[in-house]
Amino acid sequence: MEYLIVYLIRGRAKRYHKDLINEISSKFKIRNLNNHMMSHTTLKAPFKIKEIKKVENFLNSFCKKQKLSKIKIDGFGNFGKHVFYLNILFSKKASKIYKSLLVELKKFKEISFGEYDWLGTFHSTICYVKDENQFKKIQNFVKGRNPKYLLYLDNITILKEFKGNWKIHKTFKIK
Repeated sequence: MEYLIVYLIRGRAKRYHKDLINEISSKFKIRNLNNHMMSHTTLKAPFKIKEIKKVENFLNSFCKKQKLSKIKIDGFGNFGKHVFYLNILFSKKASKIYKSLLVELKKFKEISFGEYDWLGTFHSTICYVKDENQFKKIQNFVKGRNPKYLLYLDNITILKEFKGNWKIHKTFKIK
């Protein structure tokens, strides 16, 4: 099975993210990401593993040892002219948790690491863009908006891929 480890965005920030995806999807006739994935930022890129129980046990123990740390959503960003996203900024404390998480996950021989791990470019995707013309239109559409939300790294969640969609497998709380 294929899994993904994420931080789930909640509250007003989640609502803003979902509403913006719906608006952009409808206005620009592009894939609505809300139909395939919940609001999140990736902590560990997708990986395949036969038995997830060891990872669950690790995350349960890991999260019990952590304390809440701040995360901010601050404006927009993009990867080239193909992806728009909400900028997510991790505090030093949240970054330390993230790095520690990856170091510990690296100890699992069954979990592969690739080019999208260790990036540290935290984001929450809004849309995938078809071409440069559409990119400019969406860029103009979000211009002048400046979403700002204060959040806390209060969960680490395993998502499981099922027929092209990601579903929550298990959530671990940080208190």
